[in-house]
Amino acid sequence: MANVKGLYQDSAGYWRFQPSRKGLPKGVRPPAAVSLGTKDQAVAIAKLVKDRRLELARVAAGEAPVRGLREWVRYYLDDRKRVGRHAAITSKQMGQRLASAVEYFGDVNPATVTRAAVMGYYGTLKESGVTHATVHQQMRYLRSLFYWLLEREVVKENPAARLKLPVVRQTRRDGFCTKDERDRLIVACPEDRPDLKFVLMSGFYLGMRINEIVNCRWDWFAANSGHCVIQSDEKGTGSFETKTRRTRTVPIHPLFAAFMSGLKRGEGSDYILHPDKKQGKQWLRWDPRRPFRILMKACELEWVTPHTMRHTFGSLHAIAGTPELKIRRWMGITQQTLDRHYTGLSADDDDVGAI
Repeated sequence: MANVKGLYQDSAGYWRFQPSRKGLPKGVRPPAAVSLGTKDQAVAIAKLVKDRRLELARVAAGEAPVRGLREWVRYYLDDRKRVGRHAAITSKQMGQRLASAVEYFGDVNPATVTRAAVMGYYGTLKESGVTHATVHQQMRYLRSLFYWLLEREVVKENPAARLKLPVVRQTRRDGFCTKDERDRLIVACPEDRPDLKFVLMSGFYLGMRINEIVNCRWDWFAANSGHCVIQSDEKGTGSFETKTRRTRTVPIHPLFAAFMSGLKRGEGSDYILHPDKKQGKQWLRWDPRRPFRILMKACELEWVTPHTMRHTFGSLHAIAGTPELKIRRWMGITQQTLDRHYTGLSADDDDVGAI
């Protein structure tokens, strides 16, 4: 029986596997040893092979397949989702980002990807015209993938680790609309686009994320009168999951309630917006971003994005003095996130005269 690096027996004779610590940056906790629950080395190696935890175990078991980067990306996403690290929407978004990396590097053995190649990929991303924050997010996804491969000893080092990347420029992530800007956008929404108006009302008055708005169902409002219950669908292929996979309840604003009273439910439809649209390869079942951008340009508020509406909901409540516990529960966020992103103050705040 061939030896497998990281495979050892504990004091009781049971086999355990210690993932590689090599390549981890300072301050990152090393991966914990995994108990294989057997005293038979062959069975232990078979378990590692089945779990795809260690590519070298396949060699020790007489298997030596050459797996490309595309296949490892699929294994990685499946594993992260299986252990509860990624919600369905996160997995879909990350899959799309990592697909661009596979397209750049080619479907090669991950062990052949070098630091120079990663820096070349980074330069390509910068030249593509996307924001600095998006570029850094894609590099974080790539780094996470290679750490996962490093644990399984598919690669000997993480080529995306310890790269000296420029500091990300501050974006308008913390920006929010004033009440006047919010109201102006809602009034300016064309009468023949109730779907777009629903997007605006849900974002500004319920603090919904864009994927929650698109997947909003009638029963979210019917289950609890006077409240919207934002929840994941029952588990199944293609089912919707909230970002945190938790249910949250938000009181319905009177203006939103008045708007909802004018909407009619189609026969046999579950989704409020475009029930005929089905979830495909794109991360949004129906994409309202193009008409949204057209409206923002018409109102000379091009800097406003769909997520700005959620920031507006949190920031305006914070400015109005709404208890932070309520804001956190309505938005499903932590105190740290509330402090960092949603409690900005308007530039002409009267409290500046207090000193």
